[in-house]
Amino acid sequence: MTDTLTQLPLFAPSEDEEVAAQIEARRLRPLAQLWTPEALSRSFLLSHDDLTQIRTCHGSHNRLGFALQLALIRFLHIVLPNFVRVPEPIIHFISLQLDINPSALTTYAVRPQTRDDHVAQIRTYLGLRSYAAADSDALRTYLIQRAMHRDDAGVLIAEAEDWLRRARILFPAVSTLQRLVGYAPGCRGTDSASCHSPAPACPDRCPGSSADALARSARLDLCLAEDRRTLGLGQRHRRTTGQARRDPCTHRDRPGSECAQS
Repeated sequence: MTDTLTQLPLFAPSEDEEVAAQIEARRLRPLAQLWTPEALSRSFLLSHDDLTQIRTCHGSHNRLGFALQLALIRFLHIVLPNFVRVPEPIIHFISLQLDINPSALTTYAVRPQTRDDHVAQIRTYLGLRSYAAADSDALRTYLIQRAMHRDDAGVLIAEAEDWLRRARILFPAVSTLQRLVGYAPGCRGTDSASCHSPAPACPDRCPGSSADALARSARLDLCLAEDRRTLGLGQRHRRTTGQARRDPCTHRDRPGSECAQS
């Protein structure tokens, strides 16, 4: 046969592309098995409800194309741009169930709008939805938790896809997930001042792994929350007692405080 986070690439450009290609290959790996009749029936047998949806399409080419889209979205959890990489046994098995010649597929989705309309109908039927920018925060929170036990970007992306599958959200482009777990490639054992991280971080070493980046982000969130609490609730107390303001990240006196001046 894409998010509200702005981060630097996961790796250097050439390495980034290589990792993306590997993840794309992993997503399509389920197609590369020996398709026996039993395996085809297990994964691509159309139900009565499936056939009801398929019959809403006009023309044999649209019915076959819709059926393939339906079966593949349910199987892979992604929307394929075309059927070039779909094994012939799958196409023939679907066409046999519909009593349509596989050659009809050559005229499917000549209009891109037809394919888009079919995908939208299939998403509704399967109870799925597309990934949206608003999903980034929830997914990032989950990845921060998982990063405490993982130290590999590829593994974290697989974890993200597991989360998306459970949430019934179709997988976005690999680049979207790469940005979500991304980190600056120059952070291997260098000071944080030289790490071009997307947001300020507490003074610390900056090891080069996505797990470190997510953990640093979690620590930063805690630091900022503590900073707001301290500045809000303790403001009157500092005025009356002359208590030095302390940096919640470093626990050192800030310049301008009474302790720093003494």
